Amino acid sequence: MNTQLQVTDLRVHYPIRKGVFRRQVGAVRAVDGVSFGIAEGETFGLVGESGCGKSTLARAILRLQQPTGGTVQFRHRDGGEIDVTSLPAPAMRALRRDIQIVFQDPYSSLNPRLSIGMTLAEPVRAIEGVGSRERRARVAEALAAVGLPMEAARRFPHEFSGGQRQRIAIARALITRPRFVVLDEPVSALDVSIRAQVLNLLVDMQRERALTYLFVSHDLSVVRYLCNRVAVMYLGRIVELGEVDRMFAAPRHPYTRSLLAAIPRPQPRKIRPPLGVVGEPPGPLSVAGGCAFRSRCPHATGHCAAEPPVLRDLGNGDLVACHHAETLPATPRFVAA
Repeated sequence: MNTQLQVTDLRVHYPIRKGVFRRQVGAVRAVDGVSFGIAEGETFGLVGESGCGKSTLARAILRLQQPTGGTVQFRHRDGGEIDVTSLPAPAMRALRRDIQIVFQDPYSSLNPRLSIGMTLAEPVRAIEGVGSRERRARVAEALAAVGLPMEAARRFPHEFSGGQRQRIAIARALITRPRFVVLDEPVSALDVSIRAQVLNLLVDMQRERALTYLFVSHDLSVVRYLCNRVAVMYLGRIVELGEVDRMFAAPRHPYTRSLLAAIPRPQPRKIRPPLGVVGEPPGPLSVAGGCAFRSRCPHATGHCAAEPPVLRDLGNGDLVACHHAETLPATPRFVAA
């Protein structure tokens, strides 16, 4: 299958400046050398604790956040590849037709001063420059696709529920008929009763329009339902990447094991594997050499402190950044609730 998006050594560093002359004395490495590829029609999951760099990585891929280094190659409609990180502003605006995003909070991602019709029409006006008649037709098509009536175009965001607002946000992302969509925790702000509706809508849209998704989330049960492959991030780096079913059945990195062991279970009396991880992640400025997870890992050794692990292939496309991945003790099968 063709690779639609290839991320290579992507970095986002925030400089720290002090003194009268504002000299740089360090940097926060929000994203630090991340590489992966996403195939056409795939849903690729990105998970990790809050502050691990998931959303920053997603925004850097779309150039909503300027990367410090690395490349993002995107396969265009004509089959050619484009380096997103080096595109000038006019070309980047044109590429917005093919790559879109659905933000986490449906209450803040919609302009309260614009009607829904104006909100949906703005992308096709700004990016494609279509006329008013075509814009109205595209708005009606987008609303119908997410199950909302045309009369919703005359209303304003405060007149809708959270689930309806997120449907509108999805309609706005799809109105330019993109090929690649970033979903930045699209259901985390919604009630549990509404999440399934939005997730099923995303699945239906992907099937009907041959979309490719990058799904950012901290809800592992949702990730298992929606994604084909998943990458686990810790302090700006990917520590494990592989097929969803395989990773849930037999995680290879201690951090992945702790995330899966923390999933709530419907049988609280049943014996569960210990979390095996304690404490909080180190601060972004206190990460020195070696493995960044070693201070919380029950399997850490002197090798972990001396040398940072690299993301290596253990077979079948499973990538793990751990010196002891082959020798860790076996764990029970993890099943998402």
